[in-house]
Amino acid sequence: MIRRAVFLIVAGVALAACSGPRPSGGSGVEGHVWVGPMCPVVQPGMECPDAPLEADLAIEDPSGRTIARTRSGPDGTYRIALHPGTYVMVPQSPPAGLPFADRLPFAVGEEAWTALDIVYDSGIR
Repeated sequence: MIRRAVFLIVAGVALAACSGPRPSGGSGVEGHVWVGPMCPVVQPGMECPDAPLEADLAIEDPSGRTIARTRSGPDGTYRIALHPGTYVMVPQSPPAGLPFADRLPFAVGEEAWTALDIVYDSGIR
């Protein structure tokens, strides 16, 4: 009887720890973060691709409340699990202001990953 009571308590605590507003991991937003231009003068025939960027990113819900934060990896990739709904990606800029990127609204579908690449402006002209 005591073993059963202890089992039920432990099982209840484990289930409570697993419940909550977290998504199952089957939906969210993912992509790459880039910065460019990387060359002060781009000439025909000369390649000057954007570069991957490690950047701090925030996600806001429709009311403007920050609900998630992450940092893209050295290769610029990021992935954030989210419930289906509408959100705004808020790329964070360093105190100096460069590089910078615009806020991007996006939607996440049921059991789907939304692809969203973010391009920071390097300020190089």
